[in-house]
Amino acid sequence: MLQVFVFTITFNLVAQTRESDAVLGALDSHRSSWNALFYNLKTRMSDSSGVIYGTQEITFKALESFDSMRIDLQSPMHINWVVFQDRRIPWVRTKFFFKIPVSTIKDSIYVIKMGFNGKPPQAKYPPWDGGLVKSQDAQGRPWVSIACQGMAGSVWFPCKDHMSDEPDSMQLTLIIPKQLKGISNGRLVHSEINGDSAVYSWKVRSPINNYNIIPNLGSYVQIKDTFLGKEGVLDLNYWVLDYDSIKAQNYLSTQVKPMLRCFEFWLGPYPFYKDGYKLIQTPYLGMEHQSGIAYGNNFNFGYLGEDLSESGWGLYWDYIVVHESGHEWFGNNISVSDVADNWIHEGFTCYLENLFVEYLFGSSAGSQYVLGLRNNINYKHSIIAPYHMNQSPDGDMYYKGANILHYLRQIVNSDSLWRLCLTHLNKKFKHQTVQSVQIENEMSMFLNLDLSVFFNQYLRTASIPVLEYYFKKQNLYYRLNQTLPDLILPIRFFSGAESCWVNAGNQWNRLKIKPGAHLPSPDPNCFVRFKKIKQ
Repeated sequence: MLQVFVFTITFNLVAQTRESDAVLGALDSHRSSWNALFYNLKTRMSDSSGVIYGTQEITFKALESFDSMRIDLQSPMHINWVVFQDRRIPWVRTKFFFKIPVSTIKDSIYVIKMGFNGKPPQAKYPPWDGGLVKSQDAQGRPWVSIACQGMAGSVWFPCKDHMSDEPDSMQLTLIIPKQLKGISNGRLVHSEINGDSAVYSWKVRSPINNYNIIPNLGSYVQIKDTFLGKEGVLDLNYWVLDYDSIKAQNYLSTQVKPMLRCFEFWLGPYPFYKDGYKLIQTPYLGMEHQSGIAYGNNFNFGYLGEDLSESGWGLYWDYIVVHESGHEWFGNNISVSDVADNWIHEGFTCYLENLFVEYLFGSSAGSQYVLGLRNNINYKHSIIAPYHMNQSPDGDMYYKGANILHYLRQIVNSDSLWRLCLTHLNKKFKHQTVQSVQIENEMSMFLNLDLSVFFNQYLRTASIPVLEYYFKKQNLYYRLNQTLPDLILPIRFFSGAESCWVNAGNQWNRLKIKPGAHLPSPDPNCFVRFKKIKQ
């Protein structure tokens, strides 16, 4: 998900704990006992009423024998009928989900089918709140989508709505008014006109989380392109409103291809060659919908024309293209099993912005960009939220997360090793759901560094360390303050053209300065607060 420029809107919304969050976040026995394998979702959507009629077939594997399963579907959406093993069966509705009596045998595979309908709530601030996005284009024609990251996919279709389990593949069939086109994730496998309706079937051949499955209805035209990447030819498709096609054609190519070259260099192959790469123009700003990125930045540089870093470097590229596409690696390829660990999605992706700036303009520009983002950090909460509550951390997970990684790159002090580490993560955890500790441990092992206290300090406390220092008789004295007891941090100092590293802990230490040398100055790329004190 993208970060919002107006913090007061976003984080007021995020901070509100909905009654359903504890239910959505819990991994109870009715969820953990089965694994979703395939969704076959068919929907009929109107361009005016907002009512959705549909069927859902879920192929699943029983991880243990059980006699009751849970299907998530939020009110006012409703299940009308359920078929299991060729017979209709009853169900019990709770406030937030449906309990369905089924008899299963461990390790067996089953199909459950259901019909549903209802009118999802209309989003007021998409994509930062959830629901139906019902809009009109500049010519007054219907333009419809859904945004549901915070509210979860069950706001509009039945599913197992927990981040720890993604269907291995899925198909979405859209039945819509024939004057519109229906665009979704993956590849188009079937389309036809049937009377007053048009039918579009899209298939995703990779695991995908529920909030990424999104229909888009509008007066779209397709712009085709290709990219020669690490795994061969990658299909690029841009679905834009017809009157924007000329403007979009050259603009998107100049933004997408450098982004792909940069991220494939640093992270390894684009993770969804099977499903292609797609940008879909939307009536809201953007979202990381897998293989179908939502785009609403109006073909302009920056973030709605602004630079979130205030360094100036954010005004030379399209923030939404780069940030939301970066999520294909961190968020969609590597996905968290609990939104409490969402810094893995947002911190890493925000950091990728820095790598992209560096790719275009050099390392100094990249550093200026990511250091500028520090001005947006509030330091009020840790960037790992409570687990099992469907609660994402606040906005610090973006900018603090990016600066944690930037600092860690300085500590590693080898760009080749750092690049190998990022590539390794995307290979090892390809198409998997993870916990933060898995990423932390894997990075520690790969880099041959004990990063346990480092990550505990930066991820699980709100503050950042303070390095106090002073000079006395050709000596630099230094220590850390406001830290966990066992934290030792490498800190770089510059003296003229030379640099040196010191290991700072919570006890005073000393560095002898060469006679005649410049007094060393701390490296701002180290993510600590520097406090020069009088002595």
